Amino acid sequence: MSGGPWTKSRTGFKDKTVYTKEGKCPWVVLVSRPKEAYDWVVNTLVSEHRCVQSRTIKACNYKFIATKNVKQIKSNPTIPVNALQEDLIQKFEMNMSRMKVHRAKELAQKHVFGDFHKQYAILRDYGLELMERNPGANVKIEFYTEPNLNSNTRTFRRIYICLGALKEGFKANLRDFIGLDSNNGIYPLAYALVENETTNSWTWFLEQLGDDLELYANSNFTFISDRQKGIIPAIAKLFPQAEHRFCLRHIYENMKRQWKDKELKDLVWACATATTIRHFKKALEELMKFKVEAHDRLIQIPPAH
Repeated sequence: MSGGPWTKSRTGFKDKTVYTKEGKCPWVVLVSRPKEAYDWVVNTLVSEHRCVQSRTIKACNYKFIATKNVKQIKSNPTIPVNALQEDLIQKFEMNMSRMKVHRAKELAQKHVFGDFHKQYAILRDYGLELMERNPGANVKIEFYTEPNLNSNTRTFRRIYICLGALKEGFKANLRDFIGLDSNNGIYPLAYALVENETTNSWTWFLEQLGDDLELYANSNFTFISDRQKGIIPAIAKLFPQAEHRFCLRHIYENMKRQWKDKELKDLVWACATATTIRHFKKALEELMKFKVEAHDRLIQIPPAH
């Protein structure tokens, strides 16, 4: 439309006229679609323009924009709205507000990934399908209690999933392998989506995991964690005899924010891998010589972890 403001009128079910909003501009196009035909035919076209070009087109709404960036959202779902807005303005040479682009992105994501809210309605079917297709799998879903007893709707709270093949593989012959060397990978025993990381949610997750792996209060397994909220008291409550170690990589990453020296990594590693009390104290002395503050930070973590 040459960037000019335009509108359309409908003279019949199969006839449309498009013309500019500027009354003095002669530009107009009349199209029609013959009976039982798919294509439209241009019957009249006056291509002369006298109106000023505009970068604001009413037809360029968020629905139109969404249809034009589905591929982009599919290849880069996390693209920031500001970056998407700049790209679309350059592409179409039209003004687009940030809110319009934001709504367009949300709609495009629904086209690509589906409606997240509607997917919760089929969550139970998803769990049943997992258990049917993967013998031995365990899926637990919890909902919040609906205060309105006359309502059939419930609000999702949390879901736990443990695939049968992975569970049986761990119980059968992978225990020693996992204990000795993770081979730079993680063996995914179970996973969950919960409302928050709290002692309650971690306790619930570990209860399900304990049932699946046949862990008991006197089990002497070793848990390794990144000290997320609630996990420490949950493990201590359910498995008081188990060892609980903190992930060294996470400890070092937290310390690295303040001290970026490469030597720090080797010194912290030496402390964590010491096999005797004498070697552990020696490693701590070397760390103190390097940086007293780093030493003080590390000894705040109980050696048992």
